[in-house]
Amino acid sequence: PTDAKIIYNKALLYENRGQRAIAIPLLKQSIKLKRDYRDAYYALALLYSQEAQEIIAKDPQIAEEYTQEAKKLLNYTLKNIASDDPDSRELLKTLK
Repeated sequence: PTDAKIIYNKALLYENRGQRAIAIPLLKQSIKLKRDYRDAYYALALLYSQEAQEIIAKDPQIAEEYTQEAKKLLNYTLKNIASDDPDSRELLKTLK
């Protein structure tokens, strides 16, 4: 239970089952365990961006908060973990 990769994979399983509300805290936990876990940062940013897209019509303010959180995660990744990460760069472009 203290292995970041196991928690990350568990999060992906929940996301695949459509249980994003469970996947997001698991991804946060995996990041806490491994501060330089690029895949977990990217997956969490992706989930936040998907959440934002799904709720924009219902609650634009919350959607903007999710978008901002995704941007923070991606910028952190590019600044501190993988400056040449093409996936993070591309997702970041779509959020602007």
